[in-house]
Amino acid sequence: MLNNDSTDENGVRTGWFKHQRSRPIDFIYAPSHSAMIRSIEYGEKHENIEDITNMTRSQLDFYGRIANPKVVKDEGRDGVGHERDAKAVKEHEGKMLDALSQFHSEIMGSIRCWTDAPRVVNGISMERLFNGESPFRSKRRVRMKQEVVALFVPTNSLANIDPEINSIRASAALAAAEILEEQGYMVEIYALAYSEDVAYNGNGSVAVTRIKAADEVFNLYQAASAMSSWVWRNVTFSARSLAARRASNVSSSGAGRTLNPDKAFCETLATILGCDAFSAVNHIPRNNNVRQQVEKAVDAVVTAIEEVMEQC
Repeated sequence: MLNNDSTDENGVRTGWFKHQRSRPIDFIYAPSHSAMIRSIEYGEKHENIEDITNMTRSQLDFYGRIANPKVVKDEGRDGVGHERDAKAVKEHEGKMLDALSQFHSEIMGSIRCWTDAPRVVNGISMERLFNGESPFRSKRRVRMKQEVVALFVPTNSLANIDPEINSIRASAALAAAEILEEQGYMVEIYALAYSEDVAYNGNGSVAVTRIKAADEVFNLYQAASAMSSWVWRNVTFSARSLAARRASNVSSSGAGRTLNPDKAFCETLATILGCDAFSAVNHIPRNNNVRQQVEKAVDAVVTAIEEVMEQC
C-alpha cells in the first residue's frame, strides 16, 4: 500500500501511494504535533526542506498569530497550545452543539436498545407486558463495540479565508468526537492536509497528524493549535516538504492546490493507519460568513456520524 515506507525516531512515517489516476501522493504521518515539529527540525538541519517561517504583525490576519520559528518549535516540542486558538474553537463549538441538538436526539436515539436490565440487550419486562403497560420495555443506553473510529479533518485553507473561520473545523471535530464517544465509540482525530501539484516533480501530498488517540482525553489547547490557520499556512508546508524529500527524494515548497479528501481517499488512509472504521468531517471553508460556515460544518458532522453508524 505505502511505497518507500519508513518511520523515524519520532514515530513520523513517510512514503508514497497512488490514488485512482492521480500522480503519486507523498505521505507523511506524525503521531502528534510535537513529533511532527521534531522531525521538521531535523529536516531543516539535515535534509534541505522548507523552513518554518516567521509570522509577523503584518501577517496577523493571514496566520492568526504572531510568532517566530523558535517559539513555534518550542511550543510544538512541549505540546503547548496557543490560547487564542482554543478560545475560537470553544466559541464555535457551543453554536455547533446547539445546532446538532435536534440531530442528536432524533438520529442517535435510533442506536439505543430496549432492555429490562442494564446489561441485557433487547430484554422484555414480562410483568409490564402482561399488565398491558405500554411501553413494556425499558430504554437504556447500550455501549457500542469498542472499535477505533478515525475522524479525518481537512485543515487546508484558501488564502482569503480568515483564521477565525478556519477554527470552525476544530470545533466540528470536537463536537463529532464528543457525540460518538457518548455512544461508546473509541475516537481518534486526524488532521490532514491534502493537495495536488505539491512537489517539484508534480506529485501530490498529504500530511496527517494525529490530534487525539483513542485512549486520550481531547486536549483543547493542543488540538486547536494543531488544526489552526497558522499550522496549515506554516508548519504543514514544511511537513509536506519533508514528505517529498523522504518519500520521493525531490524538493518541494509544500504548497499546492487544495483538494477535498473523498471517501475512497480516506479509506486508503484508514488502511495505512490501521483504523477499524473511518469518516471525515469534510469541510473546507469557501467564504468568511460565520453563520454559513457553522451550518456547513454541522452538515459535515452529521454526515460523518451517519457514516460511522453505517460501518459499525
